[in-house]
Amino acid sequence: MAILHDELHWLDVPERIEYELGVMVYRCLHGQTPCCLADHLIPASDAVWNSLPDGLRNSDSFDSFKRFMKTYFSLAATSG
Repeated sequence: MAILHDELHWLDVPERIEYELGVMVYRCLHGQTPCCLADHLIPASDAVWNSLPDGLRNSDSFDSFKRFMKTYFSLAATSG
């Protein structure tokens, strides 16, 4: 299993789900999704997006956001 994390940089399933949710919310908030999806985004206090550090949520670009998200969840998986 260590090869999946250390060499391939894969996330475990729970972290991958949170990563994908975070990416979807970022895209909705930045107008990168169809309106029909963004219109159904409802803020919730315990959602994945709200638990992310401010610096991560305020990334300058989608590519940097995805990179920082992957690093964030990789670090969380190894420290938890």
